[in-house]
Amino acid sequence: MPKLLRQLFNRMLGQLHHCVQTRTHFDESIAFPSLWAGEVTSS
Repeated sequence: MPKLLRQLFNRMLGQLHHCVQTRTHFDESIAFPSLWAGEVTSS
């Protein structure tokens, strides 16, 4: 379990670093695309 948490933290830290360097806002939908992104939901 600690290995998975470390990988997730490193990914998030890398994304934050990129956002700071490029002066862009963090977009969660790009950073963590849903597994069901292709599925259309009806409400």
